[in-house]
Amino acid sequence: MSKRSVYSKWIERIRVAEEYKKKVINPKMIKRFLSYFKGDWFTDTDSEDRIAVNQVFPNVKILQSALALNQPTFKAVANDPKKRSREPIIESLLNTSFKKMKFKNTLKKIVRDAHLNWGGVCQSGYNFRLTSEAEKIDPSTEKGQVSQAIYHECIKEDSTYGIRVSPNMFFMDPDATENLVDAKWCYKVIVLPAEYLEAKYNIDMTNLPQKIAEWLSELAEKVGILNQKDIKKGAIYEIYSLEEGKRIELIDGSDKAFENDWDAPFYPFSTLIFNENPDENYGTPDVKIYEPQQKELNKCRTLQMKTIDRNNPRWQTLKNSVSAEEKKKFEENIISSLIEVGIQDAIRPIPPISIDR
Repeated sequence: MSKRSVYSKWIERIRVAEEYKKKVINPKMIKRFLSYFKGDWFTDTDSEDRIAVNQVFPNVKILQSALALNQPTFKAVANDPKKRSREPIIESLLNTSFKKMKFKNTLKKIVRDAHLNWGGVCQSGYNFRLTSEAEKIDPSTEKGQVSQAIYHECIKEDSTYGIRVSPNMFFMDPDATENLVDAKWCYKVIVLPAEYLEAKYNIDMTNLPQKIAEWLSELAEKVGILNQKDIKKGAIYEIYSLEEGKRIELIDGSDKAFENDWDAPFYPFSTLIFNENPDENYGTPDVKIYEPQQKELNKCRTLQMKTIDRNNPRWQTLKNSVSAEEKKKFEENIISSLIEVGIQDAIRPIPPISIDR
């Protein structure tokens, strides 16, 4: 299969996945929920006088505080009784690595995403850095495979990692019904400067297609990642296909596809979904469930505050019974003022307007 046909096949799948996600998850809704969390209320309306009783922010903080107080640990259990002596060593390595990578901070962000968005996404794997000696050694064997012994001697630093992936930038096979369990492929979108893409992949990004430019502009408005409008951007689709055993990188607008083998029987991604929907990949945000109650609370509190403003002390008087100077004292709210009137009971307080609780 030619590189061009690989690009055409996957770019078509990507467009279908994007359209499917838009139908299931409304981007404007997600943007509104994020505004709630940030305290930017009613940005899409003219009712600036509304009182916002923010329930979104404290709910997220309660979930995150539960993670802060609990310290998860790993328990290693050997399947082979003969290898049980290794259990303490494996446990120590896992728990030490977990603390070193500071995954708890990443997990807090993923929990926040799961509350505000369709779910949270984590990408995990193993990373290493080689010494300069590795460049002087040919790591290939006669079969073209990497020599594990050589790399083991040249590894300077290695560690596992777990990073947050924006739910807005992660897409799954629309034909799947059980999230990543039965998804044949998935991908994430990486937005980078066009100059970087040109240098790394040796491609020409000077004529970015208008369709791609519009898509990146829409993505910028939705996610808020392209604040530097003067810098030209490009998108990379990092695709993982278990069906084909491939890892494909597509540079949108360049007709380029780069394939690598992916022999692992699993994806490097994990999803956290609080409210799963039957036969759908994406879940329902928590905020969507209680948003009607949030709006009702805002409306009630707004009405209370407006009623309090209307019920400031007001007075009624007979015409021409109070001089202009005495009226001015009331208008200036001089409570302890003494006024003279010409008619008895000429000034009376107006009863306040009550509000049902």
